[in-house]
Amino acid sequence: MAEVIGIDLGGTKILARFVDPVSGKSDGRVKRSTPKTGPADVLDKIVSVVDAPAREAGEVIEDEGDAHERIVSFLEELKVL
Repeated sequence: MAEVIGIDLGGTKILARFVDPVSGKSDGRVKRSTPKTGPADVLDKIVSVVDAPAREAGEVIEDEGDAHERIVSFLEELKVL
């Protein structure tokens, strides 16, 4: 099952929470300080937050131009769309 990642970017800290979109259960929260050295460093820090916790992999979809169709189909099965 894929996770949804919520990012809260503030002036002093970056928070991330990883949530299963179906169950609503969270499997982790990450907190990092917001860099003051420029936008590129902030983006690097956000990427490091997203990669931080080790999580079990769900289904990996290789995008060959049609990945959106698989995602839409998955969401339709969940009755989200």
